[in-house]
Amino acid sequence: MITSAEIIGQFDKIAKTYQSYSNIPNLFDVVSLNENAHTRVLHMLLNHRRENTPVFLKSFLEGFSEEFKKLTKSELVSSEISQQWNHIDCFIRVGKYAIVIENKINGAKDQDQQLETYITKSGCNIKFVYAIYLTLTGGEPSEVSLSNETKIDLGDRLINVTYMTHVLDWLKNDVLPECKVREALLENSVRIYIDYLNGMLGQKNHERKLIEDLAKITKLQITPEYYHLLQQTLSNNPLETGDIILEKHENFSSSIQLLLREIESKIPYINEDNVAYVLKYMLQNCPPWKEKSTWVDNCANIDPFTPGYFMYHGSRYLKLSGLNLEIHLRCSTDGIKIGPYILLDPQKADERFGKENLEAIGLIRDQWYSLPFCSFNMKKTSLLEVALHVKLLVDRLKQLPSLRCMLGTVSIDTPHPELVSE
Repeated sequence: MITSAEIIGQFDKIAKTYQSYSNIPNLFDVVSLNENAHTRVLHMLLNHRRENTPVFLKSFLEGFSEEFKKLTKSELVSSEISQQWNHIDCFIRVGKYAIVIENKINGAKDQDQQLETYITKSGCNIKFVYAIYLTLTGGEPSEVSLSNETKIDLGDRLINVTYMTHVLDWLKNDVLPECKVREALLENSVRIYIDYLNGMLGQKNHERKLIEDLAKITKLQITPEYYHLLQQTLSNNPLETGDIILEKHENFSSSIQLLLREIESKIPYINEDNVAYVLKYMLQNCPPWKEKSTWVDNCANIDPFTPGYFMYHGSRYLKLSGLNLEIHLRCSTDGIKIGPYILLDPQKADERFGKENLEAIGLIRDQWYSLPFCSFNMKKTSLLEVALHVKLLVDRLKQLPSLRCMLGTVSIDTPHPELVSE
């Protein structure tokens, strides 16, 4: 395997390669779109009309059901497409149908009876209602948002779609080809938006090409050993003075950081920070990696606890805050060192919850009450298993009488700021 000294020896080639790709700006990357902004873009495209007929609406809907292929021109002309009507992200009336679109591209948490309420507000017989749950890479509405009874009533009219597949394919295959010559501004805007979405998914063409070229220069390997080699290379690379050398150094360092992130995306538990980072977002219903899905229902829905992470004495911890409690988990690449445990002195925990109650839900009393997770192994255990174990502890805590009485009234905590040890 190539050495750190050899990578530093390729300083100029690596820096120049990064520089050749790094000046490709995208306006949306600067302004950073929230979910409402993505909905406005979707609404603008769906409501774009020629001779009073929406140009892209039918092609967007056809991917949901064969029924929409039967829409007539008069039905399309009389269609109504609204955004934030009755708080519904995007609401469409066309023909006899009502389409409710809930946009979760940035992984916002489901609110209490959110989709259930929107369906009621549609004012349409549920037989003709389509509920579209739109996420970046995958997911489905939780029972918090939509009851199982309504899911059954909707049947195949509850549709989970993604930007990664449905929206991007629609933009590339249906929207762009339909843009007229006189609509050059619209076409360019769509191309910029496609590039932005690809960036959210880590699929920008020029970025992937840059990583491929850097990987060839450095003989990149997706292994923990190579990850630590790149870290060593960064720490050993001397910062030289002079504007030109400094610029090259920054390009070189940025290249190495890019390669580190490439390995992290393939091995998300490669270091303690990433173990905590990935677990936090898996529990928060906001996936950081494109191969992760939105965790709901039987996965990691942990309301009313809010996930976060912090440093303590040089170690990375995951924490959950809620119900006047904190749950901690010491994260590591070679095992879950401690926890998950309740950050509460055992004697105070006994007084608050009752020793018998804590033991009845399977907690072990030591320095803290915990539900140990001892089987984590970097090569054999997925972080999903860890996340589900954390959820198991949350579910058992909710069975405690003193917490059960709080669940109907407690407000969800906001994340605590990170704690950094001195």
